[in-house]
Amino acid sequence: MILVIFEITMIVLVSLMLILTLLSGHILKDGKILEKETGLKRFFSKILYIFSSIFAVYSNPFFSMVFWLVERHWWFQGPFRRLLPWILANGITKIAYSGEIYTTEETVAILEQIYNEGDKRKENGEHLHISISPCMCRDAIDNWSDEMPNLTCLHFQFMAEPMSKFMDQSLLISGETAIHLVKEYAEKWPFVHIFYGMCPSSPEFFDKQIALCFCHHHCVTMRCEIKWGKYGLHPFKKGDHLAVIDKNKCKNCGTCIGKCPFFAISQADKNRNSKNDSIPYIDHKMCYGCGVCERFCPNDAIYLIDRPKPKNKFIKKEIIYSINFQGDE
Repeated sequence: MILVIFEITMIVLVSLMLILTLLSGHILKDGKILEKETGLKRFFSKILYIFSSIFAVYSNPFFSMVFWLVERHWWFQGPFRRLLPWILANGITKIAYSGEIYTTEETVAILEQIYNEGDKRKENGEHLHISISPCMCRDAIDNWSDEMPNLTCLHFQFMAEPMSKFMDQSLLISGETAIHLVKEYAEKWPFVHIFYGMCPSSPEFFDKQIALCFCHHHCVTMRCEIKWGKYGLHPFKKGDHLAVIDKNKCKNCGTCIGKCPFFAISQADKNRNSKNDSIPYIDHKMCYGCGVCERFCPNDAIYLIDRPKPKNKFIKKEIIYSINFQGDE
């Protein structure tokens, strides 16, 4: 009985949070509403600032709760118990927070676009803040790294200032620094670039993305996707690309197998007829198009192609710099 009451309470609280998030996202999306200094703009600015401040202060217990949910198999013992994790994964994170994977080149292009929008806003006396903070996922489970960077969460817009004020070890950085970190991190560590935003972006209001996370296996969204994706819980969307191995360049070193964050690469495909074809095999059903394997292949034997049916919905392709991926499977 106590468990049922707890589940109902959590569902109600999460639903209320989802409604507030979606409402805020709708207001953000309609930039015309916030163009002029009106009482409505000031009201929603305060609401968003309060929401962001609360999130910054209580992010640790919130992510601890989410980790606890992700690790509990009994959520899937019945249809009712599946409702809460479904709301968490497909509601708040997927719909309201709209996470999506991008390659390093796309991530840099998006940041440059956001930074350009910030320059335009400076002409009107406004400022585009970017904050960087320790990984909230690793903070929640106290799993810090001595080898990889721990400052891996970037926040923009209304999230930036509260995060820098209320979250320990957070600070404001420039757009140039953010772009430099993306390139440096991508070169040295197998991070997955995931942009999050309150609502689908548009060319007119491109800078409405609110977060960029350099995700790893320890991040809760990655754990949820890998562990419960088969149940339909997808906290972020796949990228628009697929990785392909050039058999003529592959030296069968196995580097890509160890680097793939989604375990989409194996040493052999059971369905292949040739026993001599021992180069690694990429399962495109499991490939998320993050580009990690391509970045770390020492022989340049992996390239990206467009996914047959791209599902990118949150950042329009026509406003990302043109990137051509050539090659045949």
